[in-house]
Amino acid sequence: MLQETLAVLNAELAGGQTEPTPDASYRRQVAVGLLYRFVLHIAPRDRRVANPVVRSGGFAIPRPLSTGAQSFDTYPSNWPLTQALPKLEAFQQTAGEAVYVNDLPSRPDELHAAFVLATVARRQILSIDPSAALELPGVVAFYSAKDIPGQNDFGSLKGGINTAFPFRNVPEEIICSGKVLYHGQPI
Repeated sequence: MLQETLAVLNAELAGGQTEPTPDASYRRQVAVGLLYRFVLHIAPRDRRVANPVVRSGGFAIPRPLSTGAQSFDTYPSNWPLTQALPKLEAFQQTAGEAVYVNDLPSRPDELHAAFVLATVARRQILSIDPSAALELPGVVAFYSAKDIPGQNDFGSLKGGINTAFPFRNVPEEIICSGKVLYHGQPI
């Protein structure tokens, strides 16, 4: 009966995803694990059903109350530089009141963006052919370094390199335009 229940559970949880949720295989694994734990918990306590090592999976894990503390050293001569300041968003985040992008409902005609990342470092990009991606349903456009107006640099200002960042004499490209500098660079 347990095997039939697990088979039905696996079949029912194999459906597609319609919202941003954990991967279906992960959800299935959690559901099967919870069912297994429940069965171990209600199983008769004799040794024929399960040995004590396996049976322990059905018991609650004792966890002591966790605590934490932070201490900040402050030096009055350096005030306000060493003054401890709370993170502004901390109270909303810990109370569960902070609103994140995944908390917002989808809107009609909503678009999503994804970077194509380099899988090999220190190589020259010879060409980019987005035709296969553009044929996929829902794909609207593909943008590359050629589509960025002006300088393709995170820190550039209208006169060249940004002087607000000292010792920064190498442009940092928003999207790679030629040579890939590191693994995972947006191309």
